[in-house]
Amino acid sequence: MIATRDWLDEVAIAERRARQAAAGPVAERRILLHLGPHKTGSAFMQRMAEFNIPRLPPGMEVIERINPDLLALREITKSLRSADQARRCAPEITATAARLERWTQNAAQSLVSHEALLGATPGRHGIRGLYPFIETILPAMLEGLAGAGAAIEIALYERDFAAWMRSNDAYRRKKEPFLVRTFLRRPFSPVRYAARHGLTAGWDDLHRRIRAAAGGRAVHVFSFEEESRAGLLGAGLWRLMGLSGAEIAGLERIAPQNVTNPAALPPHAAQT
Repeated sequence: MIATRDWLDEVAIAERRARQAAAGPVAERRILLHLGPHKTGSAFMQRMAEFNIPRLPPGMEVIERINPDLLALREITKSLRSADQARRCAPEITATAARLERWTQNAAQSLVSHEALLGATPGRHGIRGLYPFIETILPAMLEGLAGAGAAIEIALYERDFAAWMRSNDAYRRKKEPFLVRTFLRRPFSPVRYAARHGLTAGWDDLHRRIRAAAGGRAVHVFSFEEESRAGLLGAGLWRLMGLSGAEIAGLERIAPQNVTNPAALPPHAAQT
């Protein structure tokens, strides 16, 4: 069940944004771009960030998943199926990201978060490898987000790669016909899964490619397992946003989101 804000929260958010708009655009702004990837707790972090907007210090903004320009950007990137298509769509990605950036102009710190911004889930729609169009998608997106002068930093999460593949496989199984997923599927094999979906390089190659495409911008990588064991998945994002330990401790917790394979979770973790 996805947590929802009550009407008092909605009023508080409207008042926050009205005050920000009245103060006008902020001269020095920073956007934290959280790119997931899929099945690393992204839905939980995004929902918790949205839920806690009323409790954030002044000058902080969270772009919600229902934001029309974030939705439009996600639809472009997750629909890409070839390198040629990605190159043709690059101007549209830049223009859409520029519209999205306008929602951040009245806050000193803004969080933009969605796991689909790197493309479709690996292994689906014939996509092989980990997000093969990053070299086109990410520079085009950053060009739009930084066009009005905002500084951009990138955040990623990683989890044990075998556990990540198992969670991805469990998500795919849910989409299959009952007879296939119940009786015809062989036991999960990380080696076979990695070979079938072109995932043999693991996280290191993905991080290298993202850093190369980031144009010198900071790229922060956080551990799913470490934060889960510490009690709050997403704490790294909050620290990058500038929240103190006491402010992070004061955030309201929400229920797990999109859990597909609890057996693959580390001890004490509740999110995938």
